Amino acid sequence: MKSFPKIVVFICALLSVAHAQNLPPCTIPGAITHSCSIAQGTYTFASTITISQSDILIKCLPGATLVQGMNTSIFRVTGNNVTIDGCVFDANNQSIPEANGALVAYGTNGFVLRNCTVKNVIGDSNAGVWLKKTSNSLIEKNTLLGPSGGVLAVGSEDTLQIINNRVTGQIWIQSQADSDSGPSASIVVSGNIITPTLNGTGGCGLVQDASSSTTKPIQDFTFSHNICRIHGTDASHHVFGAFSLVSNNSGTCTVANNVVEAYGQYVDYALWEIGLTGCAFSGNLTRGGGDTNNQNYHGWVIYSGNNTFTGNNTVGWGANGAGMTFYPQNLSAPYANNNVVTGGSLIASPTGATGYIGLNIACNVPGSSIQNLKVSGLLISGAFKRGVNSEGDHGPHCPVSMTLDSVTISGATVGIQTYTTTIGVQNVYTIGVPTRWVQEPNTVVIIP
Repeated sequence: MKSFPKIVVFICALLSVAHAQNLPPCTIPGAITHSCSIAQGTYTFASTITISQSDILIKCLPGATLVQGMNTSIFRVTGNNVTIDGCVFDANNQSIPEANGALVAYGTNGFVLRNCTVKNVIGDSNAGVWLKKTSNSLIEKNTLLGPSGGVLAVGSEDTLQIINNRVTGQIWIQSQADSDSGPSASIVVSGNIITPTLNGTGGCGLVQDASSSTTKPIQDFTFSHNICRIHGTDASHHVFGAFSLVSNNSGTCTVANNVVEAYGQYVDYALWEIGLTGCAFSGNLTRGGGDTNNQNYHGWVIYSGNNTFTGNNTVGWGANGAGMTFYPQNLSAPYANNNVVTGGSLIASPTGATGYIGLNIACNVPGSSIQNLKVSGLLISGAFKRGVNSEGDHGPHCPVSMTLDSVTISGATVGIQTYTTTIGVQNVYTIGVPTRWVQEPNTVVIIP
């Protein structure tokens, strides 16, 4: 019985190879106009292979490697219902013109890339897989080795799944400012293992409305069960963060059960940058900290509203940062109102320097606000300067209101410090905290 799974896998492999061998050989280089197979061997192309016909399967037999030539992509797909399976694509460390990718899908419906390897992709703006204006696309079980690259979907994506891939680089969902880009919806990024490029600009996953006046949002998306592994950084080779999710009109979105591993690494801004509205964050585990380099990065930065944060656990962040910071980024971004934090923890790293604030609320943009923040069941533990810090830096022009209920603060020098804040405190427990609450001017205490 123990050998049965192996037998099943072996039979499936035989069937897959047999199916590929039943396909006629692909005619390459040039355009591919019918389903075909690519035999073992290494093929280098001076021009892009195009697929503009529909209902095509490209199946590579084991050992088939397609190598990119100069100033060209390997494949460009514009036909519908095109599947590419089992191929090795070598971008050959060549630059790709006009920020494209080794594999390009444009204006397609039903594009599938499965069980492929893409390697030797270089350049900050190049990608292993580049998508634009696609619908019902599936990027599944691929190995995208970089050293940069990954998956870049640049606008007007509808029902895109990027699942169970191994990625060196980034998974980037973006609406661009050009007239050929538009809003995207129904995006699923799940089960991927991602190692970001150490170029100081990227991270593991990015959602971004980069259109003019942010009018092309990415809506109704899911980021779940991904693992972001940041390692090998130094002062000259660092990352912006782990996940940067910024699309102000984000609709209904779910960010759940992701893991960030960034212990002792160089990080520029925050492990999580959140500029979303109406999004549910739950069960995410973040391991940062171990920072002996006196860095300023935060665990979480949230500058938008109407989000829920449930059962997220964060262990360590920059020595001069905060575990979770709420603030309005600017007047063009939504105010950071009506956020809810339930359960979870903000815990100092067990070794190395730890952040100086656990939960930080800072209203620092005149004309904005952070109101109706509700925090319950949260554990804040570590030798912080302040367990909770809340401040309205511009008085009535940047109001702050919040409630704390069933919150535990352990080990901080000051449990709660408030300035120009309306706050309700109920069932807040302090353990080993010399000063429970410092109420600075314009602190208004209410009964929750």
